[in-house]
Amino acid sequence: AETTLVESVLAETTLVESVLAETTVAVGTLAETTQVKSTLAETTLAETTLAETTLAETTLAETTQVKSTLAETTLAETTLAETTLVESVLAETTLVESVLAETTLVESVLAETTVAVGTLAETTQVKSTLAETTLAVGTLAERTLAEANFVDTTTAETFFADTNSA
Repeated sequence: AETTLVESVLAETTLVESVLAETTVAVGTLAETTQVKSTLAETTLAETTLAETTLAETTLAETTQVKSTLAETTLAETTLAETTLVESVLAETTLVESVLAETTLVESVLAETTVAVGTLAETTQVKSTLAETTLAVGTLAERTLAEANFVDTTTAETFFADTNSA
């Protein structure tokens, strides 16, 4: 009976050892599962960090693109301002050319006026000379007429004197 009891205790001990072995395996498996979960959590964290890094890189690329576009816009605005300045200078140049053309026209009119004044002065001189000539001709005509009258008178006196003498 004692042998049976020992065998029974031995069987229970074997059973306990078996359960203990299974528990040890289960604890090992649980530890491995926990390790896997921890690794999975770290992997998820790494993936999240990678996603955030990728997002940051994308944002940086977009920011760089915005800065590039802003620089191009600034360059375009500068070019536009320079173009406007050139157009303004061109407009002023055109205005100066217009004023110069008007000045040339005024100078031309002035030259023509000067010629006309000179011609008018010459015409006035000619009229004055003509008036003097007319006066001289009138005076000469009067003198000629006076001389003719004198000759006629002298001739008549001589004629009457000769007739009386005869």
